[in-house]
Amino acid sequence: MNNLIDFFKKNWLVIVGVLLLILVLQWCKYRPDILYSDKSEIASEKQITTQSDPLYHAPYEKTPEDDKSPMSNQWLQYLVMVGLVLFVFVAQRRGWFEKIMPALILVRIKIYKHRSSKRRMLQIFFLNTTKSGQTFDAPVVEFVKPGSVKSYRINVNNNPYSFPITLANNTSHKVVIDLEQFYEKIIELKSYRWVRVKVMVNGTVVKKTLLKFVW
Repeated sequence: MNNLIDFFKKNWLVIVGVLLLILVLQWCKYRPDILYSDKSEIASEKQITTQSDPLYHAPYEKTPEDDKSPMSNQWLQYLVMVGLVLFVFVAQRRGWFEKIMPALILVRIKIYKHRSSKRRMLQIFFLNTTKSGQTFDAPVVEFVKPGSVKSYRINVNNNPYSFPITLANNTSHKVVIDLEQFYEKIIELKSYRWVRVKVMVNGTVVKKTLLKFVW
């Protein structure tokens, strides 16, 4: 009995929400019959006349469309919205989203042009959704062309984000590098039109990004 009481105290919001949902569903199910039953009876009385009457109409027969209440459909839409809001609220309070989300150590890149200088920039994004901290070594930028790869280790010094960096759980980090400087200082890289980034995580795992074309 004590376990049942503790369960109710911890999940009372979910239980009340489910009961309210069932109650409204039942109301929406039976309410149209009450609202439209009188209308069908009145219509049938007005339309039934003698067969000798030239304006004779066949007796009114209730069709399935008569049972479809616009009001019930409207209530159903509101009910779905309320249910979704309630689910999101409870899921956030209970931490369900964190449990559902897979644990990821993600490294990805994006190449874009700076708005003012028009120089090509390389953005490196680090993400850690695991339950423990993860240490990322300095990224290595690889310039690729068919049959050849050239690698350059990025040294980010004299700032609070010098590598290696450790990201706590559910945190991310972003580094932006001037990609144009490589092509200016190393002439032979002009024929290397594909770029990717390689990062060592915790000194054991190597993460590689997808190849991006340098346009």
